[in-house]
Amino acid sequence: MHTHHPLRRTVATVLSLTLVAVLAACSSTTNGHVVAGPAPTTASTTGFPATTSAPDTTSASGTLPKADFVTQMNAVCADVQSQRDALPTPGQGDYAGLVTYIEGVLRLFPVYVARVKILVARSADRSELTQKWVVVEEADYALAEPVLVKLRAAAKARDAAAVRTYTDELDKVPDHSTEIADFMTSYGLTTCAKFESN
Repeated sequence: MHTHHPLRRTVATVLSLTLVAVLAACSSTTNGHVVAGPAPTTASTTGFPATTSAPDTTSASGTLPKADFVTQMNAVCADVQSQRDALPTPGQGDYAGLVTYIEGVLRLFPVYVARVKILVARSADRSELTQKWVVVEEADYALAEPVLVKLRAAAKARDAAAVRTYTDELDKVPDHSTEIADFMTSYGLTTCAKFESN
């Protein structure tokens, strides 16, 4: 299985570890029985944990020195990493858990990119950061998101064949996480590079 960007890749990894068990446990289940995953309890609708608030970068203005940019961006990546790690891992036959997991990823990525763009806009290197990171990351995710949505629907319907199909489709979506991580490392964004390649 190919690697994927830090949020989509997590879904692919979880699927690779649990899909066989899920399909084996549920292959005799008739399709059409919709099981909605429970609403995540560890995050608010904004994508941040319900017990904490996101760093306030929206009111900041002016150009950030590179050292400050690196510090703040690495903090953003560490925060999103912790939220990603807090997502529940589906167990054997756990379609509802898979739904919850995918919904967590679909919620986290737009928030992650929004926070990244706020800081990138304040960097003197905004053009380089945008071209070598943000644009590439968004392009990869734009191709993955509709597949994730279909995969979520298949999991809700407990449709084992469709889950397998969309998992395979997700694995074929282009991924540039290695290139992004290499750029991050060269720029000093070591925490973000670890998040990107973890």
